[in-house]
Amino acid sequence: ADGRTIVFILDGATTTMGIGDSVRLVGDATARVRDAGGNRPGVEAPWFPITFGLRPPWLRIGVYPGFAKRNEGEVWPDLPAGTPPLDVFMRPVKGGASAPIASGPWTSANGSVVGIDTTQSLGLILTLNRPVEGYVYIYDHLGIHVGSLSLAEIVATWKASGKADESRQIWIRWRGIGPNGKLAPSGVYLFRLLTWRIPDSPREEKEVVNHIFKLGWNP
Repeated sequence: ADGRTIVFILDGATTTMGIGDSVRLVGDATARVRDAGGNRPGVEAPWFPITFGLRPPWLRIGVYPGFAKRNEGEVWPDLPAGTPPLDVFMRPVKGGASAPIASGPWTSANGSVVGIDTTQSLGLILTLNRPVEGYVYIYDHLGIHVGSLSLAEIVATWKASGKADESRQIWIRWRGIGPNGKLAPSGVYLFRLLTWRIPDSPREEKEVVNHIFKLGWNP
């Protein structure tokens, strides 16, 4: 009556299901399923046909790391001119949207395992189960463009795996440099993430996500 719905994700590996099967909630005073208001399904809960397909899409966004500072006595060198200021790494994720747990080492877009020093970089973390397209833009506190990156290689890697709804973690790393390889000066930098998910079907609308994060850099 209140327009709310509940979605159950059924695992075909543990539950035998077939075309034409239906599912319903067991409804009585001891029913385990209830909403925030304590309401339980009725005794005559309706049956609903099982829909087969991909798991519902989900996306979590955060910073990693959100602040980088050079320790006393350390030297953070400039990098060669032409070194890409931003790059992308991936790793698998166990679990679903409610409790995702990253597992395994970071790999580059071509699948090679890489050792990464996270102390000399800033970045954004995307944990998701669908590929996303879009761009990352970085600006200094004056609004001057420092670097940008297309997320096209995420889509290409996802398609190559053949697993459309596999959960993964994406790290978009900024190496703290500009196009000339020189270390950027200390300050607050704005990371703008503009993404959109490729719809699973023509009936879905494209959902655009636009986030801005403030990260601290002190080389």
